Amino acid sequence: MRLLAHGGTSYSERHRVGVWPDIPRHVLEATYGLPGETLSYGLGVLESHPPFLIVRQRQITGSGRSYAFSLLLDPGPVVWGDFGWNAADLLRALLDDETGRQLLIQPESFTVESLRQCLHRLRPSGPDSQSGVPADDDVSLDEERVANFLDCWVGAAFADETIVAAPGAFCFDARPDHARLARMLGRLPQPCFRAGSGWLVGGSSAHGQSLGARFVLDDG
Repeated sequence: MRLLAHGGTSYSERHRVGVWPDIPRHVLEATYGLPGETLSYGLGVLESHPPFLIVRQRQITGSGRSYAFSLLLDPGPVVWGDFGWNAADLLRALLDDETGRQLLIQPESFTVESLRQCLHRLRPSGPDSQSGVPADDDVSLDEERVANFLDCWVGAAFADETIVAAPGAFCFDARPDHARLARMLGRLPQPCFRAGSGWLVGGSSAHGQSLGARFVLDDG
């Protein structure tokens, strides 16, 4: 279990649990890909380190200053297994939990034990915890475009460099939110495909390379 929180109130690190690789500060502090209150989120896979959830958000202080907030969270193999390696569904569960939401507001208030208790209280969507969020009958998920998107998603895991695409390339009006993406990833039959070689919704190729995301959706 590891946690790294940076920014939100200043250009500085807020909290650290466990050992993390050196990630450039300018990547954590960049507001690119963070319009309004939109979340940037994903799963990072950096060599020799366990995968981690990525959550980024533009936050405004009481004085009106704007900072990028970056939360990197490795919940450990048990929690990842419970969620079928569906990072979008893990984010959904975190934001649905009152204590979990505090990670984006007051990360420094978490001890190792309180963080562990919070993470192990989270539950995946659907009855089958090993298959991620199950496919549903959401008519907004057009079958053909979702299939094309998932084909690219899986293929990017085998690419030699970071693949960057706009949501419009898959006929999406905007970047999919975490709940919608969780449903789409639930259609993939194997957890390894959901994790791939890392992915990021909202950000640049520089974010992808530094945070360990081989596939990036960049709506800029």
